[in-house]
Amino acid sequence: MRTTMFRAALASFICVAVPAAAQQTVPMRNGIPVAPNGIAVPPPLPDKSVVYHTAEGMDIRATVLDSCGSCTRTARSTRNQSPASPR
Repeated sequence: MRTTMFRAALASFICVAVPAAAQQTVPMRNGIPVAPNGIAVPPPLPDKSVVYHTAEGMDIRATVLDSCGSCTRTARSTRNQSPASPR
């Protein structure tokens, strides 16, 4: 009986203490929570392709396309090539 009461008291304490300890302090301004600053501005995108080397030896090439239609110009230029010509 005494062990059961101790276990019940311990379980009650854990159920209350653990969530209370997990609370964070939030900065306030005039009683209103202040939003976090957000993410940092990334560096500008490169003009050329970027190659990422992987551990598997299958390198990844990433190319930035602008919104003025460079992908359609690239598609047209590759479409006009004969199948035997190297790309």
